[in-house]
Amino acid sequence: MLSRFPNLIRWTDLWRKSPEYKFKGENLKNVFELWMENDKNLPFKVRRFSWHPETFFLVKKIDAKWDYYEKTGKLYGKAYGDMYLKGKLASQDISLNCIGCYQWELLLASLH
Repeated sequence: MLSRFPNLIRWTDLWRKSPEYKFKGENLKNVFELWMENDKNLPFKVRRFSWHPETFFLVKKIDAKWDYYEKTGKLYGKAYGDMYLKGKLASQDISLNCIGCYQWELLLASLH
C-alpha cells in the first residue's frame, strides 16, 4: 500500500526517531518480559507499537501466575495501572489487555 504513495510518511516512522522517546532495545516484547528486565520494579511505562507517541500505560501492579510459570517456563497473568491518551490521564486502575503479545516497548522517559 505504501508503495502506491512514495511520499507518505507514517507517524510511527517519525516518533521512533524522536529523542524524547527512548526505548530499551529495538525488539518488541511482552509486558512480562519488560517487567522482568526492569528487575520487577514498579511502576513502569509501556507503549504498544501501534499507539500514538504520547499514549502509554503506566503499569502499577503485576499479578503473575507463578504456578503456571514453574510448569511451563512462561509468564501468565494480568497487569494493572493507568492509561494515558496523548499524555493525559484517561483511566485509572484498569487492566491492560494483550500483555502477553510481543507488541510492547518499555519507555524510559520520566514517570508521571
